[in-house]
Amino acid sequence: MLHSFFHPIQEGILVLDMETESILYLNPALENILGYSSEELQGESRDFILFSSAYPRKTFTIKHDEPPLKTYWQLRHKSGEKKFVNCTINASTFAGQGILLFYFTDRSEIQQTELRLYYMQSILRTLRLLRQNLRYLTSEVAIFQKLYDTLKENPHYFLVWAFFYKDGELQVLGQSGLSSELKLKIHSFVSSNIPFPMRRLIDTKDNFIIHEFGNGKYPEWESIFANYKFRRSLSIGIREKGQFLVGIEILSLEGMAFDSGENFLYEEIISDVHSSLQNAKTERTRIENSKKLQFQGALLNSIEVPLISTDDEGYITYGNRSLERILGVYKEDFIDLPLGKLLDLSSTILERLAKEELRTEIKMKIFPNVEAPMLLASSRIRDEYGNPIGTILLLLDITEQKKNEELIRSSEIKLRNLFSAMNNGIVILTPEGIVLEVAPILKFLLFQVLNVTSGENFFSLFERDVEEELKAGIKNCLDS
Repeated sequence: MLHSFFHPIQEGILVLDMETESILYLNPALENILGYSSEELQGESRDFILFSSAYPRKTFTIKHDEPPLKTYWQLRHKSGEKKFVNCTINASTFAGQGILLFYFTDRSEIQQTELRLYYMQSILRTLRLLRQNLRYLTSEVAIFQKLYDTLKENPHYFLVWAFFYKDGELQVLGQSGLSSELKLKIHSFVSSNIPFPMRRLIDTKDNFIIHEFGNGKYPEWESIFANYKFRRSLSIGIREKGQFLVGIEILSLEGMAFDSGENFLYEEIISDVHSSLQNAKTERTRIENSKKLQFQGALLNSIEVPLISTDDEGYITYGNRSLERILGVYKEDFIDLPLGKLLDLSSTILERLAKEELRTEIKMKIFPNVEAPMLLASSRIRDEYGNPIGTILLLLDITEQKKNEELIRSSEIKLRNLFSAMNNGIVILTPEGIVLEVAPILKFLLFQVLNVTSGENFFSLFERDVEEELKAGIKNCLDS
């Protein structure tokens, strides 16, 4: 009669005697959940179908006018497997007998789905942390260490180890729970040719390999984890230009771990590490270039000669401290200004600067508002392909040089005037006797005998003995 009443219902139905809590009936839906037939369980106690006897016994006292009691139970399948169920309990009477009605909804599949979702959320959380942690690292070793540290924090990853080579020496990383003995065994496996998942990963050039324990492929490898009950392992390899950089193996006690549906996540991990390695190289290059630029800037600032650089369009990109000093301005006052505006150069000179190397004299106002002669020397700046990308200019103060030239020019004029006014014969010679200048009166006297001009040997006019005396006399003059 109970069978005909509860048979069509899809939920699992259990009927207990209210006084003895013994099983009176279970419908086909509950038979499927438990794996027992109704006849096998009829007369058994309620505890017989509970998963663990450790749960406290409880007598349900539910009155007819009370709302149904809802709870969450773990039932035991005939095979011993745990079954998660939602349970609604109600009190009723049937044929004058008080009964407890249990309505069961199998949550095992739902529970597995929930666990799977939690597992995936955990991996995604690890992936997010990994991206954050790897972002600003600047060395390969730091990236490998952070990769290992982040992965081992995942609660589903029971054991994580990693290896890489530093300065040609094998480095094995193991979490705090990894014994030194086990770490040494892993080290020996990496150093040897014994088959194990990571060795296969290295040899096959795969990005990752999932290994299921107990399949007989790597008995020696599995033997070193005999004290654990690992179900699966994941080996990940990071390569760059074909070179193996780091290997990481994750071992899990969970059968759901490392499903093929997660492959895209492993590729994301590998991609993140590659990006971090590239970013680390870029950052190292930036730091090195920054140091070089800092040194070059200090070097250029220490030069006492004013220096200017421009881009290819003639706008000033740099000026050293010597330039600031002679102009009496700060760098901010002339950076990005057109060169012609700062130096007041003619259009002809500006055009030549843009096309060729140039050396020319210019007039320039320097601090404090004094016009000074400057020698402008320029050179084109070219990139690695030989294309012009700017100009560098040096400004040499030639005020003293101009003064000296003027003094020399004035002395020469005075000397020539002196020669012209004298009646005595005067000749100016080099130490070797080469004529530099001849006084007019001597020119007249010599012309009567021999026409001597500048550049000729004066000693050749005399006899050998006189020539030697003249040479000795000139030497004594020079020495004294």
